[in-house]
Amino acid sequence: MTHATDQAGQVAREAIQAAARGTGAQITGAVPYELSQAGIASAVPTIAEQARSSGSNAVFLTGNTAGDLPVISQLLSETGIGGEDFRYLGLTRWDIPADALQLPGLQGGYFALPDQGAIQQFRTRYSARYGGAPHPIANLAYDGMAAIGAIAARGQTVGRNTLTSRAGFAGTGGVFRLRGDGTIDRALAVAQVVNRSAQVVSPAPNSFGGAGF
Repeated sequence: MTHATDQAGQVAREAIQAAARGTGAQITGAVPYELSQAGIASAVPTIAEQARSSGSNAVFLTGNTAGDLPVISQLLSETGIGGEDFRYLGLTRWDIPADALQLPGLQGGYFALPDQGAIQQFRTRYSARYGGAPHPIANLAYDGMAAIGAIAARGQTVGRNTLTSRAGFAGTGGVFRLRGDGTIDRALAVAQVVNRSAQVVSPAPNSFGGAGF
């Protein structure tokens, strides 16, 4: 795993480590880098050496397409870390913008994304009602109100216990649930970059109950 030293990178590192516990995954190391081209370039030799010496078969890249991901995926692939021997695994949306899927270093890699069927249904309903595409974060407001509506429909009082129900709620990007510590669980799909396009290889689960939940 490799991550930036900023807050987002540290949160991503902790999330990966927490998710690995209790599964068959083994985190063989974590290499931080300063969030700059020079910082990434300086860390790449260490990342490559650790990946090879630890017998790893995948590398988590926690960066996003608007920042560090294009640089680190390119530099790592140039050192021979990538492809089938070291699969890249991403936490962020590699398909936004769509041009990011053209990056040579990301080919064959895997990343998480929301249920595309649920998102398209939301966009279609929104467009039919308001005559245009929804704002990129409009779904967050909708999901919040949908959770409250679902609780009210069951005749329950909206409160901490009902909002943090383990069963979760149906949202615009698939099922989600609110946790008592202020974080959110989302049931996501896994896509692979194949021929410069995103292909879903593991659909988003429609309930909480599988691995990691």
